[in-house]
Amino acid sequence: MGGGSLDPHSNAQDTSTPLGTIQLFSFIDNDIYPVLGETNSDSLVLHKGLRNPWRFDFDNNNNRLWVTDVGEKCWEEVNLLLINESANLGWPKREGLHKVHSNGYTNENGTCYYDEDAPLVSNDFTDPIASYIHEGGNCSITGGFWMNWGPKSLQDGYLYGDFCTGSIWILRDIEGIWTDEYIGSFQGMIVGFGRGLSDEILIFTWDGSIYSLN
Repeated sequence: MGGGSLDPHSNAQDTSTPLGTIQLFSFIDNDIYPVLGETNSDSLVLHKGLRNPWRFDFDNNNNRLWVTDVGEKCWEEVNLLLINESANLGWPKREGLHKVHSNGYTNENGTCYYDEDAPLVSNDFTDPIASYIHEGGNCSITGGFWMNWGPKSLQDGYLYGDFCTGSIWILRDIEGIWTDEYIGSFQGMIVGFGRGLSDEILIFTWDGSIYSLN
C-alpha cells in the first residue's frame, strides 16, 4: 500500500520508497538486479501510484499486466498495463479518474463524483480501463484472471468481482471500448479467484471456503 490512510506522505508518488509501487527485478545468486537497465534510485520501480493492488494477472500472449486497485472511499479500478513500460496510476492524487481531496473523497462536500463530473485530466497518469463507484453495497475490488481458458462464454475477457456484494463481472474489449458485463452475484465475501485442474473457476471467500464455478 501507499502507506496509511490517504497516503499522507505521498509515498506512492515517491520512487525512493517501495510503497505504492510495482517493482521489476531479477533475483540471481541471492542478489537483486534491475531489469530496466538503470542505476538510479528508482531502477527497480516499474509502476507507481498504486493504493492497494488486490491481485495481478499476466497475459503473456500480449505482454500485458492486469492490476485491480482497491480505492479509499469512492472508486475501484481495473488497470491494464504493459509489462515493459512504466506507468503512474495516480494515487494519492486521484482515484479512478477523479482528484482526491483532503477529506478522502472525490468531491469536497464528502461525496463521490460520477465519471461525467469533473474528471481529473493529467498526462502524467495512466487511466484505468474500467472503474466503478462505491454504491449499491460495492466497496472493494477483487481481481481475477484474463480468461484465455475456462468456459467459452467467459473467454477473451477479464474476470473480477467485489468483496462486499459478491458481484462478478467480465470485462471485454468490444470494438475498441472496454465494456463490463455483470454475470452474477455470489453469496460470500470474495477475496480471490483460482483456476482448477479441469479449468473450472475457483472462488475463495473471507471465511476460508473454496467454491467451484462450473
